[in-house]
Amino acid sequence: MNAKTGGILMWALAAFCLWLPANAQPNAASTRITLSTAHMGHEETALGDIVADALREDTGADMAFVPAAEFSDSTVSISPGPVTLAALKSALENPQETIAVLRLSGEQITKALQQAFTLYPVRYDGYLQYSGFRATLQTRGGMAAVTAIEYKGKPLQLHSVYLVAAPVTLANGAQGYFKFWSKRDIDKSTKVTLADALQRWLAAHPVVQMPPKRLSAGS
Repeated sequence: MNAKTGGILMWALAAFCLWLPANAQPNAASTRITLSTAHMGHEETALGDIVADALREDTGADMAFVPAAEFSDSTVSISPGPVTLAALKSALENPQETIAVLRLSGEQITKALQQAFTLYPVRYDGYLQYSGFRATLQTRGGMAAVTAIEYKGKPLQLHSVYLVAAPVTLANGAQGYFKFWSKRDIDKSTKVTLADALQRWLAAHPVVQMPPKRLSAGS
């Protein structure tokens, strides 16, 4: 083999190695459920749960909040079958937004969740998709009230402190949440984006299934 032929073979091999990861994906992710931005602003959704789970898992926080405003105004729907990071990113208004972690008391969390359900079941940009706890909501006379919050199977303690991951705009008080916390409550601001967290979540959960239900609503 002469030097010229060897050089061509080395170039071809390098090109193949660059091509392989992008085109041969034995571990490609798939979803068994439809993921949609529809109803994001007025009810729990599988997609909302997944994004909140991604923030909580990636930061190691106890909980996570993601407001409806973080999701695309246009209805994005991902049907059962192959699912890509690009598809998930298309459901977000700004997938490059970074994540912050708040230190919040159980009382602050309770008040924030009550704010999230202020207009329930009317669509509201401040409606929170969340992760890390279960909540019970009662509606009566056109009003909604949070009657119980459980963290790890036990009632949320109003005076205990919890770490709550959130998009940095929400951590800074967007959608009216400045009434319940301030920038002083930010434990850390990360350089991790929503897209980064989703990428790692998808790698850890290559088969997307229906998340456990975390909101019980009744009248």
